Amino acid sequence: MIDYFEGKSISDISKIDLPLIRSFLSSLQPNQYSKSTLARKQAAIRAFFRWARRMKHIDKDPSRGLFAPRQARRLPKFLRSEEIEALMGA
Repeated sequence: MIDYFEGKSISDISKIDLPLIRSFLSSLQPNQYSKSTLARKQAAIRAFFRWARRMKHIDKDPSRGLFAPRQARRLPKFLRSEEIEALMGA
């Protein structure tokens, strides 16, 4: 994240805003990160800016409007009837 913002000539965290954070996150997607990885990165960004605001390094949290991507839900695994019968017979 630091390299990205320095590449945009931003060295002061108070100059970072929500559109810039979103552009950083969109720059990660071509790298084939999974949704859960992107969600962790967003959580880390939100935590960092909450910390920076608490420590009075910034006046306003630019990550406030940032929402995590929806996670894909997997169907539960289940036993086939043969497997159930084998367990019951054991």
